[in-house]
Amino acid sequence: MSADGQVLGRIDEFRLGIQERSCTRKAHFRWGTALFHDHLPRVWDLNFLRVEGTPDDLDAPALAGEADRLQGAAGLEHRMVSIENDPTGARLSPQLRSLGWSAERLVIMVHRRAPYRKVSTTIVREIDEDTAGFATEAFTRTQPYGRDDETVRQIIEMRRVIARAVPTRHLGAPESGAVLSFCDLYSRDGIGQIEDVATLDPYRGRGFATAVVAKALEESVAAGNDITFLTADDDDWPKGLYGKLGFDSLGYKHSALRHPPNTAPHP
Repeated sequence: MSADGQVLGRIDEFRLGIQERSCTRKAHFRWGTALFHDHLPRVWDLNFLRVEGTPDDLDAPALAGEADRLQGAAGLEHRMVSIENDPTGARLSPQLRSLGWSAERLVIMVHRRAPYRKVSTTIVREIDEDTAGFATEAFTRTQPYGRDDETVRQIIEMRRVIARAVPTRHLGAPESGAVLSFCDLYSRDGIGQIEDVATLDPYRGRGFATAVVAKALEESVAAGNDITFLTADDDDWPKGLYGKLGFDSLGYKHSALRHPPNTAPHP
């Protein structure tokens, strides 16, 4: 296996381990594993079907049918699938879109280079879980899906669920006053993942997110992690920001979602 393949293998083991430890139960199906968090049904990222391997016999109608069967039996209103293999995802995504699903390609980016310029991280501070919860609520309330109190509660609780699944640190900016930009840093077995980067809409473009991600990277290196990675939408602008901070694309996976009726998209 190549050096890149070994790194990606460690990252995949890290990611999938968090998924496994964050669910309340699992169900195996012909092409993979369905994961559920029965207490947080509105958090789509905790309730999804994971397609594993390279199943050449799988097509979109069959996958959608499995989602209906498994997630429908769980009383879930949404349908979500995560496709681990890039060629399989590239093949199935157009088919899923034709069935009314949304689909995106996600890039796994690993830090390997110096940033394009030195980034000051003095405005960033470590915040506790409660403060991270308040920041998450403030951000969620600015989004279309943030109008529903129960959805907001479940999204905040999701962060606590993941923090129990993997050692987690919360970083926020600015250094005083209300947190306007924040992210999480997961660390385990020499690997750090920067996740859930968010900035309140009125404060974007001020360098907060850049400083927060740069600080998380500093802390990951200081913790002794030899790999630090993050994921991004392959078609969205944050990918460019992460590239400027020294992250390179290493691998891809795919995600597809069918929204519940009359709901706004959310993580």
